[in-house]
Amino acid sequence: MKQLSILVAGIAIIGLSACGSSNDFAKNVKKESKFFDSIAEQYEDGEDLAKSGEKKITKGRKLVEKGRVEIRDGEKMVREGNQMVQTSSNAYASQTGYVSQPFDPAEITASSEALKKIRKDWITGTEKVRKGNEKIAEGNSKIDKGNKLIRDGRNKVETGRSYMKNAEEKYSSRIN
Repeated sequence: MKQLSILVAGIAIIGLSACGSSNDFAKNVKKESKFFDSIAEQYEDGEDLAKSGEKKITKGRKLVEKGRVEIRDGEKMVREGNQMVQTSSNAYASQTGYVSQPFDPAEITASSEALKKIRKDWITGTEKVRKGNEKIAEGNSKIDKGNKLIRDGRNKVETGRSYMKNAEEKYSSRIN
């Protein structure tokens, strides 16, 4: 009988210790699971960051290209405006350079109409130069904003890839 009670006590101790180690095993598995979940989350965060950075880079490049187009358009407007101003200036000098006496009022009217057209073309040319310079400034602003987006995007891509690499290293070190 004494042997039976020792046997029952031994089995109870073994059973309790098995339950304890089973509980430890479950805790360890949960810890491992949380650890791997955090690695997966870090990797996904890095992936999202890299994708976001790539989108910024694309948006920045498009903005830079729009800025370049605006600059080209603005430079064309400035050239055309300067040409109009120069042509008007030459026409004015030509129109007002003679010192003859008009023969009749129609000659004065014709001269006056010619000067009005010269004035209008001159103003149009000057306005075109002003608008062209504004367009150039807007283009430069877009290029600056685009370049900033590209820089920010590259930083995001680099940071995202770093997160991903660190997650891969954590995973590899834990498995091996």
